[in-house]
Amino acid sequence: MLKSEEVEPAGRACCQSVTGSASELLTRSDTMLNILIVYTKNDKAINLIKSSLRKRDIKFKCIERSRLNKSAFRNKNLIIAVGGDGTFLRASHFVKNELLLGVNSDPKTKEGFFMSSCKNDFDKKLELFLNHKFFVEKHTRLKSKINKKEICLALNEVFIGNKIPYKTSLYKIFFNNKTEEQKSSGIIVSTGAGSNAWLRSAGVKPFSSCSKKFYFIVRE
Repeated sequence: MLKSEEVEPAGRACCQSVTGSASELLTRSDTMLNILIVYTKNDKAINLIKSSLRKRDIKFKCIERSRLNKSAFRNKNLIIAVGGDGTFLRASHFVKNELLLGVNSDPKTKEGFFMSSCKNDFDKKLELFLNHKFFVEKHTRLKSKINKKEICLALNEVFIGNKIPYKTSLYKIFFNNKTEEQKSSGIIVSTGAGSNAWLRSAGVKPFSSCSKKFYFIVRE
């Protein structure tokens, strides 16, 4: 997650990212940026983002979130997710060492836990970013496999259960060299970032998003 906010009148910025080091991923020249904009269909805020980049002669490409694939992220060093947390999380599935910046396109109606900017202040935040007035924070993601095949990395959580969450599932769980047969509406396996989302609504106290630990809870 790349998160930017002013922390004092001097205009310093605080930025967060899923992975990566700013010193390694960015050069001193903004013309070297290779940007991918991920957006939600029919979201008009993307026009403001494009305008801010174009007036600085920064090149970029755009892709609608439902069309995302690994190749779209190739050779990119900054990903801008425009929308709400859903768009940010979708983009995070494909991020490796790229920086990821979230821009809330409508703070009044969209969840923005991961979003460090909005359509109204993006131009100002972009200027701070280009002047290297930010820092990078890493977040732990979950790596999972289904039948030995890896699925997308999860920034928030992995849900194991029926496609319809309220339906009951019968399964065996292996943990700490013990096996137990259970029947429930599913299991939530969460990262620190996810502990502020679904896990928190299940009554679990949030923990650090950079923690190497994960937490799982069996639903009723």
